[in-house]
Amino acid sequence: MYLLDTNIFIESHKYLPTDVFPSFWNVLGDLANKGKICSIDKVKNEIVLGGDDDPVVIFCKGLPKNFFTPFDPRAMVDYQKSMQWAQTCGRYNQKGIAAYSDSTRADAFLVATASYYKYTLVTYEKPDKPTPNPSGNIKIPDAAAELGVHCCSVSDVFRDLGIVI
Repeated sequence: MYLLDTNIFIESHKYLPTDVFPSFWNVLGDLANKGKICSIDKVKNEIVLGGDDDPVVIFCKGLPKNFFTPFDPRAMVDYQKSMQWAQTCGRYNQKGIAAYSDSTRADAFLVATASYYKYTLVTYEKPDKPTPNPSGNIKIPDAAAELGVHCCSVSDVFRDLGIVI
């Protein structure tokens, strides 16, 4: 199963708008309907900030009702491990840690969900260089790596599933 980050929707729409690249969005919808991809409610909460007339919001309203699932409390141990890493790894300042720990943001919950369910986390984020990043935010691939979660891009998902559009 592939678990999608908010930026898959937002960034994809920047470069592959729904009105110009409907085949891309049709494939995502088809994968959602087949249960091959999913996400969590915190991602949906971030997406709806775009407003009701945003094409990404409109697209997401057409996804299956169970596509955006609530955070599973059984993944709380993985969430706590991720928080512990963020606070003790020595790579980030308090601002970056606070952003990652913000309960309204999806990142830490995505990492924990992917870890608990052994999902592949789909994001366009790239890991930081291995040197300290005192002013930057914690990147999903860095946090995911600490919990043994594999990350990839949406193109990798399409390749893995043999999809060509």
